[in-house]
Amino acid sequence: MKNNLKSGIIKILIVNVLNLVVTLITNFVLPKHLSTETYAAIKSYQFYINYIGILHLGYADGMYLKYGGKSYTEIDTRVFKRELSTLRIFQFIMCFVATVVALFMRDLVMVLVALSILPYNMFVGYKTIFQAIGDFDSYSKAINASTVILFLINMVSLFVLHIDKMQVYLYGYFVCYVLIWIALEYRISKTMYQEAKEYVAFDVKYFSENIRSGILLMLGNFSSIILTGMDRWFIKFFMDTVAFAEYSFAVSIENFINFAVTPVSTTLYNYFCGSVTNQQIKQVRNLVSVFSAFLITAAFPAKFILETYLNKYIAAADVIFYLFVGQFFFIQVKSIYINLYKAQRRQTVYFIKLSFIVLLGAVFNAVLYMLMKSKEAFAIGTMLTACVWFVLSVMDFPTLKIESRQWAYLLTIPVLFLLLGRFKATVGMILYLLAVAILTYIFMRKEFDWGIAYIQRGVKTVRAYKGENINE
Repeated sequence: MKNNLKSGIIKILIVNVLNLVVTLITNFVLPKHLSTETYAAIKSYQFYINYIGILHLGYADGMYLKYGGKSYTEIDTRVFKRELSTLRIFQFIMCFVATVVALFMRDLVMVLVALSILPYNMFVGYKTIFQAIGDFDSYSKAINASTVILFLINMVSLFVLHIDKMQVYLYGYFVCYVLIWIALEYRISKTMYQEAKEYVAFDVKYFSENIRSGILLMLGNFSSIILTGMDRWFIKFFMDTVAFAEYSFAVSIENFINFAVTPVSTTLYNYFCGSVTNQQIKQVRNLVSVFSAFLITAAFPAKFILETYLNKYIAAADVIFYLFVGQFFFIQVKSIYINLYKAQRRQTVYFIKLSFIVLLGAVFNAVLYMLMKSKEAFAIGTMLTACVWFVLSVMDFPTLKIESRQWAYLLTIPVLFLLLGRFKATVGMILYLLAVAILTYIFMRKEFDWGIAYIQRGVKTVRAYKGENINE
């Protein structure tokens, strides 16, 4: 199990390096060269499309729970193919209905979001299944395909065609999801052959079973999306397009963290579905805490780029730091506690807690906006909500009690991060890294020693590899 966990994390992490570079370039180039209106339209499409996952009503999540921890050889292919075809037909119906409604709205963004329901939800459905059964190779390729295709669409439209029209970019994104969906269908067809009648079959039994078992998890995941996107909804309703573009830029920087976190959060579900002890979970949790503390350092290079390259978005700097503190806690919740809720089949508890957190987040955002009347209010609201969610998650797992020294670490890191975020980017980054290293050594000594040993092993491996090449 440990080897599977390690190989899964490494496999996704290596592939995600490409995604990180591509997304990094895209998220700095687009706001630099596109008009605020076009950039805002692109971010609106990307924002709305995150919410169409609710239209499978938990069906994909039911399959996720059903096949979690299994391999292809343990799956009944006849049932599996029937379930996929049912999902396919179901999403076609939802796509058709939503498109008709969107056409009456006469809004291009909404029409393309509606048309994206079938390809995008099938794309998400396949990713979910790959994650559940531990097929991290296919999972990584699916994510990379979307990243690379979207990158090519953006770069060709911007630097080859020199286009600053939202229609071109939005049509390109839609075509991207269609192509990836077709590729994933082909991938599955190579694994298990499907006749034409099997491809379009609809089974009421599997339809109801998967929705019943997965709807609470879906609602929990959807509530999580609402929670993390709530700040932008408030911006949409209460502030102008420029504020939305600036805030969306800050969120796009925040999303870089996902490339580093995804290998961990994705593989841990499959790991927790196996036989693991509380001590093993604690070890993983503590490592994730240290990992999170170092990871949010990425806010400083982002601020440096704003200071030197993207000065028109410098107003997003404070938002970035507040959101990154929220991510410090979100990473631990998503990687450890949400995966434990799922692995232990505690979807009801997860949904109830998350519903409360969503309501609390709305209150935080509303009250802080009334007090501050600025976009920073929503970032602070998101940060406070993340802190409360972390505490409530910890309370649900008393056997995984956090020690006082670990609490000291968890409370000191955010305070230092926000204080040093007021410095110039280069100075703040150096001081923060030094402070985190010292705090990790003091409060998380075991994890510090493990990290040093891991780095030393990596250096020895590289040296040995170079030595072999020289001898050859």
